[in-house]
Amino acid sequence: MPGSAEAAPAASTKVYLDAETGRFSGPLPQHASRVVTVETRARSGARLTLSYWSLRRNETCPAGEHDKPLTDEQIGRATIRSFAPIGNPNTDKTQNYETSLGPLLYGVKYCFHLSGAEPRPLDAREKADVSEALREAIEGARMRQLKDGYGATCPPGQSAETKVCEIRHTFASLLPPRLATMRVAIPDTPEVLLLPEAFEVLVRSNRPLFLQLSEGLAVGAERRRAIEELEAQKQGILALNGVYVFDPMAGLSRDDLLSFASNDEVKRLITQAGDDRRALLRVLFTTKVYAHFVSTAPWNANAQQRKKKPSDPGSVLYRVFHRRDGAGERLRLPDDPPPFVTIDQDYRVAIANAIDNHPLDPAKGVQSFRSELATLSNALGHRDAAGIELLDALAVNVELAASAARDVDALNTKFVQNFAPRADGAPSVFVADLVDRMTAVESLAAKNDFAFDPNYAQRFPLYASGDAGIAIGILPVANRDPRTELVAYFGLNLYFTAVDKEEPLQVVQRPGRNFLRRFSVVGGVSFIRPDIQDDEFDIDGALRQQVLLSGVGIRATDYLRFGAGAMYFTQMSPNPLSDRRELKAAPYLSISIDVDIIGQINRWRGPAQSASAAPPAPPPS
Repeated sequence: MPGSAEAAPAASTKVYLDAETGRFSGPLPQHASRVVTVETRARSGARLTLSYWSLRRNETCPAGEHDKPLTDEQIGRATIRSFAPIGNPNTDKTQNYETSLGPLLYGVKYCFHLSGAEPRPLDAREKADVSEALREAIEGARMRQLKDGYGATCPPGQSAETKVCEIRHTFASLLPPRLATMRVAIPDTPEVLLLPEAFEVLVRSNRPLFLQLSEGLAVGAERRRAIEELEAQKQGILALNGVYVFDPMAGLSRDDLLSFASNDEVKRLITQAGDDRRALLRVLFTTKVYAHFVSTAPWNANAQQRKKKPSDPGSVLYRVFHRRDGAGERLRLPDDPPPFVTIDQDYRVAIANAIDNHPLDPAKGVQSFRSELATLSNALGHRDAAGIELLDALAVNVELAASAARDVDALNTKFVQNFAPRADGAPSVFVADLVDRMTAVESLAAKNDFAFDPNYAQRFPLYASGDAGIAIGILPVANRDPRTELVAYFGLNLYFTAVDKEEPLQVVQRPGRNFLRRFSVVGGVSFIRPDIQDDEFDIDGALRQQVLLSGVGIRATDYLRFGAGAMYFTQMSPNPLSDRRELKAAPYLSISIDVDIIGQINRWRGPAQSASAAPPAPPPS
């Protein structure tokens, strides 16, 4: 932001995952939460947020795009954690913030976005620009409600809410582009809004300001009548026709002035002015020339002629140096030369514009024209000028307009007191109070966008889980059809990838991983003694009368698995002379239910560990 606000310290933001610094470098065990600590040189009151979301196939994190806000789509997918400050500031003026990070899914890549915002006061230039835009918006709202009402974007009516809404829209249109996108913190709330919206919330949430604005914008019948009268007089001024020209030097040339001068230096100054009558008038009221003519009074040489011939050069010179004063006449002062005035339509439009340009003080707008017309009325000899009737009519209209303007000013007193700029140019009481409540919010430069892949393929390249099911074995029998045997078993399934049982199979990932988190190698043992050892063919279990199994399995759902493989058993040797038992195998088909025993134990232990274990302190800076 431009201006004179004190610059924030250089950003020095560090991220700790428990006791590890930098980007998250190690996997988070399943179902465990971790404490994330951020150390940053942020101003007091800074707000930090950690957002993270799982990446889809072929999606990458926006790495390196620091301070770039998240898209709506990313926000919709993200888990968002807010940080809270912990402890006192560090010795190097940094502050630690903490939040917790929930369990992440095995084998899923995540994108993290660490963002923050810190408050800062508006600088002098920003305050001036905001104050000016607010002043214009408030004054404009006060005038528009008398004429056209409020715009269609605001609720109809004359309620205070409607007035605030109108001011907000006008305020937004008047703000410089660099301020229109400024974010402002709302005191005592976590809200951060754009400047125009923040204005409306600040006014609505502060009852004294809200009532002050409502009362200031109120329009009573008396004030409306005064405004209408002023408008009628303005239209009367614009309706006048004709042109009146007042030239105080008409009939007085440079040669005439040289003939009246008796001082060589004065003659030289007059000669230098040339033939332009305005330049000659300016020379006459310079110190040396003015003093010479006042002391010599050349117009007294023929006083009788002056009264008989008003157009005589001496008579014109007398009128240039004199003006009416009540019933008499007096010398003009050096800083009071008579004006050159042309009263035409442009002059009348200028009077009307002066009234419109001073809505809070219309009397000020017409005062200069009123004074100028009074000067013409006090000028000597102008009554014989052409168009004098136009001058008289205009003077009457302007006087009536000034009277109506004074009535409007009197009814505007309370509004001016609270909302008009002060005499020294400082913002009004209302605007200054409101602007002082505004606190700009800037983004912190931080480790904003980076990827975190819980690298379970390195620490947990395999995953094992148990299951329980039923296998149907097809036992070969010599010289007979094969017989089937139903065996209940416990199995151990070994996966060739990291598997998170919290991750539903419906979550589509890359094709290879989709297959590997379903496929497993199975080893099992029956847990109910089968009846095969009593068989006439002397078939028995392979291990303490229990059948062993090995094969492969495919998870059909999150918990249901189908399998196939070999069932192992022993049988007496067919050689009648041998009492040895031989290991034999038979094919089987199985159906089982996943029993994630280890995972369940971890789930039971996880909350207890989280409650008892204090998070380690971040490493020293």
